[in-house]
Amino acid sequence: MPRHRSWRGPHGVARRRLLAILASGLVLGVGATATLAAWNDAEVGTGSFSASVFVSEAKDTASATYAQTSDAAPATLTFAVAGLSPSATATAGLDVRTTAATTVDGQAALSAIAPGGAGTLTAQLDYKVAVLAGTGTACSDSSIYTDAVFTDTTAAVPAGKSAAITKAAGNVVRFCFQVRMKPTAPSTIQGQSGTLKWTVTTSSNQ
Repeated sequence: MPRHRSWRGPHGVARRRLLAILASGLVLGVGATATLAAWNDAEVGTGSFSASVFVSEAKDTASATYAQTSDAAPATLTFAVAGLSPSATATAGLDVRTTAATTVDGQAALSAIAPGGAGTLTAQLDYKVAVLAGTGTACSDSSIYTDAVFTDTTAAVPAGKSAAITKAAGNVVRFCFQVRMKPTAPSTIQGQSGTLKWTVTTSSNQ
């Protein structure tokens, strides 16, 4: 009778090991690639935004018309004086408010002064500043300058000259200026002319 080869021989053992390895590989392969399906959904929210508005305008206290001014096109302040002599003074003012389109409150503050014209004349001038809430007091009222001191036109503007300004033209901030020719002004400046330009900066609180 024909003899059957035993699986227990070396070749039989190797064959069984190979089959075992292949079987385990198949099992591992199935386990590694299998995934579980799941339903999913997303919820989304969106918001709309807009920018606030803060715009100011100004006028000379003697004028009835407000307008937006600039460094190139300032409001002309009316100092009712034909000419200054040593120790003489003259007054005028600038009314500042927000426009009707403004939606936030803010502050109005004196921020700069720029002399122009004959430097020898403007160097002999100094000034006081009074900041008033509303238009009830005229800049010619000497009592409003009691707590102010004269500041040289070549120096930085005095600190703290500011006031709150409300939205939508709710109130007016009045900046009053009293200009004086210094008592020590020399006779050599007679007949000269010059300009002083003050800048009031407005800024929103938000």
